[in-house]
Amino acid sequence: MIKRSAFLAASAVLAAAGEALAQESSHVPGGTHLVERKADFDEAGCAKIVGRDAQIRQLYEAVSFKPSLLNNVKNSFNGLQFGYGYPAGAIAIALAGHGPSASYAYGDYV
Repeated sequence: MIKRSAFLAASAVLAAAGEALAQESSHVPGGTHLVERKADFDEAGCAKIVGRDAQIRQLYEAVSFKPSLLNNVKNSFNGLQFGYGYPAGAIAIALAGHGPSASYAYGDYV
């Protein structure tokens, strides 16, 4: 049987650990809110990458985490470059990951 004092002590330890985790999460790029805010989005950086000159633009959108999607992206890039002869710099491919598939864009830091 657990005594009331032991339960309260354990609860205090858990509460302190939770507070420490909340403070640490402020170092997560973009914060920990569920919806990206306008202030978190680098519009100029996105426009520079996505808006560059290209003869062919291709967009992949993914919601579920299926790593085989990356093979599809690679195959389309290789097909356009080596099969149809487009130079690599003339092809712009973007992957928009939502939900679990957003992890495709995570770096080692996260």
